[in-house]
Formats: sequence, C-alpha cells, structure tokens
Amino acid sequence: MHNWSNTARFHTTCHFHCSRNLYSVFTPCIGRIHVMGIVSFFRCLKEGKMDYEGQRKAFYIQLMLIITSGIIGFFYGYAVQRFLYTFYILSAGTALATVITLPSWPAFNRNPVKFLPVKGGKDD
Repeated sequence: MHNWSNTARFHTTCHFHCSRNLYSVFTPCIGRIHVMGIVSFFRCLKEGKMDYEGQRKAFYIQLMLIITSGIIGFFYGYAVQRFLYTFYILSAGTALATVITLPSWPAFNRNPVKFLPVKGGKDD
C-alpha cells in the first residue's frame, strides 16, 4: 500500500517511486504519469538529473543493448554475408540504447542522495 501523505513531493522533485522490477526499468514509469503529473514528468526530463544508482542502471542497460545488438548484428551479417546489415543492426541498437538511457527518465531517479546537515563550526 502506498503512503499518499507525501504526494506533494512528487510534484516538486523528480524522485519518483515505481515498482522495482525489470519491466519498470525498460519502460521508465510512463504508465504511472498520472501520479506524477505530466508537467512534473517533463520538468524531470528537462532538468537532466540522475542519481548514482540510476547512472549505474543506465550504464548497464546501455552496455547490454549495444553488446547484444553487436552480437546479433555480427551473426546475422555473417549468415547473409553482408557487413552493411551488421552495421544497421548495431546502429539500431545504439540508437535504442540512446533513447532509453540518455534522457533522465524518472525510473533513474529513485534513490536520491541524502546529504548530511551542515555542522556549525569556525568559518575560515
């Protein structure tokens, strides 16, 4: 059950909590825009902020998509003896990885960094 007492936070920041399954990583919370609000969703994309865990996920998604498309492209190009098909498949995989990982989707902002409060002390 979701605690709706903190729903105001959804409208002011990009920290959006979706289910943590693999499907929600590849479809970055677009089905749950109604909770976040369309304006906040686009503001989050425009800001371009991504937490450290989101950067790690984006890196591995990008890596797996490009490697997978490279392997598929290599074997398909080898089977039909056309290097151009290898290039097309690898280019399509790279374009897909760019669309999925380059924007700061709300799915990549689930773990915001919590800074410690400033301690009082001498100013230099």
